[in-house]
Amino acid sequence: MNDNPHSVPYCTADYLKTPQDIAAYLNAVLEEEDAQLLRVAINDVALAIFRQPHLASGKITPLETESQNVGSLLAMLHALDLEMSIQPRRKST
Repeated sequence: MNDNPHSVPYCTADYLKTPQDIAAYLNAVLEEEDAQLLRVAINDVALAIFRQPHLASGKITPLETESQNVGSLLAMLHALDLEMSIQPRRKST
Protein backbone atom coordinates (compact mmCIF):
# COMPACT_ATOMS: atom_id res chain seq x y z
CA MET A 1 0.00 0.00 0.00
CA ASN A 2 1.27 3.46 -0.90
CA ASP A 3 1.03 5.74 2.13
CA ASN A 4 2.70 8.73 0.45
CA PRO A 5 -0.01 11.00 -1.01
CA HIS A 6 2.58 12.79 -3.16
CA SER A 7 3.96 9.76 -4.97
CA VAL A 8 2.89 8.90 -8.49
CA PRO A 9 2.85 5.37 -9.91
CA TYR A 10 5.73 4.64 -12.30
CA CYS A 11 4.76 4.73 -15.96
CA THR A 12 7.42 3.95 -18.56
CA ALA A 13 5.56 6.00 -21.19
CA ASP A 14 6.30 9.14 -19.17
CA TYR A 15 10.02 8.67 -19.86
CA LEU A 16 9.73 8.04 -23.60
CA LYS A 17 10.08 11.65 -24.73
CA THR A 18 11.85 11.28 -28.10
CA PRO A 19 12.02 8.77 -30.95
CA GLN A 20 15.57 8.04 -29.77
CA ASP A 21 14.26 7.16 -26.29
CA ILE A 22 11.71 4.85 -27.87
CA ALA A 23 14.29 3.19 -30.11
CA ALA A 24 16.63 2.58 -27.16
CA TYR A 25 13.78 1.19 -25.05
CA LEU A 26 12.56 -1.18 -27.78
CA ASN A 27 16.11 -2.37 -28.52
CA ALA A 28 16.66 -3.12 -24.83
CA VAL A 29 13.38 -5.04 -24.67
CA LEU A 30 14.20 -7.00 -27.84
CA GLU A 31 17.47 -8.13 -26.24
CA GLU A 32 15.46 -9.83 -23.49
CA GLU A 33 13.75 -12.12 -26.03
CA ASP A 34 10.57 -12.11 -23.95
CA ALA A 35 7.28 -11.94 -25.88
CA GLN A 36 5.26 -10.72 -22.88
CA LEU A 37 7.77 -7.96 -22.18
CA LEU A 38 7.64 -6.94 -25.85
CA ARG A 39 3.83 -6.70 -25.68
CA VAL A 40 4.14 -4.44 -22.63
CA ALA A 41 6.78 -2.32 -24.36
CA ILE A 42 4.62 -1.87 -27.47
CA ASN A 43 1.78 -0.66 -25.26
CA ASP A 44 4.20 1.68 -23.44
CA VAL A 45 5.27 3.20 -26.75
CA ALA A 46 1.67 3.56 -27.94
CA LEU A 47 0.77 5.31 -24.69
CA ALA A 48 3.79 7.64 -24.97
CA ILE A 49 2.72 8.63 -28.48
CA PHE A 50 -0.90 9.01 -27.42
CA ARG A 51 0.14 11.34 -24.57
CA GLN A 52 2.68 13.22 -26.70
CA PRO A 53 1.22 13.43 -30.22
CA HIS A 54 4.14 15.58 -31.41
CA LEU A 55 6.33 12.45 -31.31
CA ALA A 56 4.71 10.88 -34.35
CA SER A 57 3.59 12.06 -37.73
CA GLY A 58 0.61 9.67 -37.73
CA LYS A 59 -2.27 8.96 -35.34
CA ILE A 60 -1.49 6.12 -32.94
CA THR A 61 -3.69 4.93 -30.07
CA PRO A 62 -3.02 2.46 -27.25
CA LEU A 63 -3.57 -1.12 -28.31
CA GLU A 64 -7.02 -2.57 -27.94
CA THR A 65 -6.20 -6.22 -28.47
CA GLU A 66 -3.11 -8.36 -28.28
CA SER A 67 -3.49 -9.40 -31.92
CA GLN A 68 -2.75 -5.84 -33.00
CA ASN A 69 0.77 -5.86 -31.54
CA VAL A 70 2.84 -6.52 -34.67
CA GLY A 71 0.88 -4.21 -36.94
CA SER A 72 0.78 -1.53 -34.29
CA LEU A 73 4.50 -1.81 -33.66
CA LEU A 74 5.21 -1.35 -37.35
CA ALA A 75 2.80 1.61 -37.55
CA MET A 76 4.42 3.23 -34.51
CA LEU A 77 7.92 2.76 -35.89
CA HIS A 78 6.83 4.22 -39.23
CA ALA A 79 5.16 7.21 -37.54
CA LEU A 80 8.37 7.85 -35.56
CA ASP A 81 10.52 7.49 -38.68
CA LEU A 82 12.24 4.46 -37.10
CA GLU A 83 12.90 1.03 -38.52
CA MET A 84 13.54 -2.34 -36.93
CA SER A 85 16.41 -4.50 -38.04
CA ILE A 86 17.41 -8.05 -37.29
CA GLN A 87 21.03 -8.96 -36.74
CA PRO A 88 22.76 -12.29 -36.17
CA ARG A 89 23.35 -13.05 -32.53
CA ARG A 90 26.84 -12.51 -31.28
CA LYS A 91 28.42 -15.87 -30.67
CA SER A 92 30.53 -16.22 -27.58
CA THR A 93 33.98 -17.56 -28.29
